[in-house]
Amino acid sequence: MSNSSSPLAITGHRPEFLGKGREYAQLCLLTALATVGTLGLCFPWAWQRQRSYLGSRTLLAGSQFECRSPGFRKILAAFFAFLLILGFTAEKLLGENWAIAALVLSGAAGFPYFWALKRRVEFRSLRWRGIRVDFDANLVAIYRKSLPVLGLALTWLGVLLAMQVAAPAADPAQTPWITLHLIGELADGDLFVGALALLGIALSLPCLMRLEFNYTMLLTGSLRIGGKAVRSRLDYPDFIKIWQATIGVFAACGIPLSLLVHFSLHHFNLGGQVAGVVGVAFFSCLPALAYHEARSFKLLWGGLGLGGNLRITCNLKPATFVQLRMIDLTLTLLTLGAYQPFAKLRNYRAKIQSLTVHVKGCLDTHAMELSTVRGRQIHPPWTGNPSRRGALA
Repeated sequence: MSNSSSPLAITGHRPEFLGKGREYAQLCLLTALATVGTLGLCFPWAWQRQRSYLGSRTLLAGSQFECRSPGFRKILAAFFAFLLILGFTAEKLLGENWAIAALVLSGAAGFPYFWALKRRVEFRSLRWRGIRVDFDANLVAIYRKSLPVLGLALTWLGVLLAMQVAAPAADPAQTPWITLHLIGELADGDLFVGALALLGIALSLPCLMRLEFNYTMLLTGSLRIGGKAVRSRLDYPDFIKIWQATIGVFAACGIPLSLLVHFSLHHFNLGGQVAGVVGVAFFSCLPALAYHEARSFKLLWGGLGLGGNLRITCNLKPATFVQLRMIDLTLTLLTLGAYQPFAKLRNYRAKIQSLTVHVKGCLDTHAMELSTVRGRQIHPPWTGNPSRRGALA
């Protein structure tokens, strides 16, 4: 990396995060109390307050990020509309199997819209030196890329239907939630129900891989920074490799522990061998998910660029990130959740400080060019508009 003063020299800028755990913990406590006290009405406000704190404490080249307040009316309207749909289907769940299908399909239909709404609000409310970020994906493209969500919904509807057929002794009048009875069957050692659950997981993996790839490509292809398109070097085989490695991490963590728990319970003549193995397998997902998150973050941000003058690299190490997440998880469990804000802050710091923004030429010049929106230059409020000052003079 050259530190020359030449206009074409490439310089690297690493973001800094100056947030403090105690401040963020107090903010999380305040927003949680406000959300619970208003029965979820203040959730958008709480979400925005936390994002504003993280952005205002993140610096790039000495300038902080801004997370301006977006229009929360659309979020509230969509949020309560979704709650009404869930409430309507919940009333029909008492002994009526079609209501479960309605609940799953309504969730599959609403998920792409809420995903796009969240992304659009996140990016459009973000500023750095007056540079605007936009997410301009249209709804048709979003739902076309969301077909794997429908595949997931149909897969698990089929699994639940097969489980219900396999457990005819369940009385819907006595057990309205048929899935509770099926979970009980699995805990008692029903191998057929367990095999159906494993089949559902196996069929869900291709849908999850394709969905992650589609949404990542949609995100990078629809992202605009200062009106310019973001370029990326993403390919579907890269996502397949990440998922294969994730499954390998899960197997390396889960299989030995599951066998140990199974033989220990069997040796001491304790019941619930299947439930113990399932519990161990669930906790074995946590390091695998942390590994997957680190690899996906590095793949996404390590290949982004803007024109030929800006690119981003990422040196996040998956093993170090997994170790960090496991320590945070242990402390969160030991403190009954009180350590969760500190854990979130540590994870954010590890991610943001692993990035490096490489700029060819002068960063201030590129920032001034990107802050031009629709031919109008955005001037900082402390400098004013030079043309207007000249006109007034």
